Amino acid sequence: IEGLTGSIQRDEQGVYRMPAETAMSGAIISPWTIEALLKDGRLSVVNRGVVSVDGSSLLRITLHRPLCLHAGGCAPDLQKLRLTTDLYLDPHTHLLTKSVETIRLSEQLPTRSLRVITYGDYHQVNGAAMVPFEYRETLNGQLIWNLTATEASIGNRHEQSYFRF
Repeated sequence: IEGLTGSIQRDEQGVYRMPAETAMSGAIISPWTIEALLKDGRLSVVNRGVVSVDGSSLLRITLHRPLCLHAGGCAPDLQKLRLTTDLYLDPHTHLLTKSVETIRLSEQLPTRSLRVITYGDYHQVNGAAMVPFEYRETLNGQLIWNLTATEASIGNRHEQSYFRF
């Protein structure tokens, strides 16, 4: 995230700019960040109960969170923005099955698109955490990508430069 935009890199197409709110909507929030946001009142969690989705009963939790995870950590224009994400969990295992939110694809387009990420094929990693090995993203119902992981590890540390492009 840089200023009012974020970016992703596509192999042969170079860097693609996107609104910061869209880039941040995909950011993984750690349990420590969630705890801090709850303590200072910047995160709200709404339990919407068990709902039917694609013929399955799932627990729906709605998160309303600030775009800027750290108070004062970004431009004043961005500090007012909030992101809303619906999380759908298996009511028995409590594993995440879907996350749903609306995103903007471009700063020039005010239209929002519905992004759904489906998680599956969970494996136990490092003897503790259950990690999804399958991810599927759709945008307005159209498949964007399928990702299948072959391995995962927890606790690896990388320098910030590892994630720059």
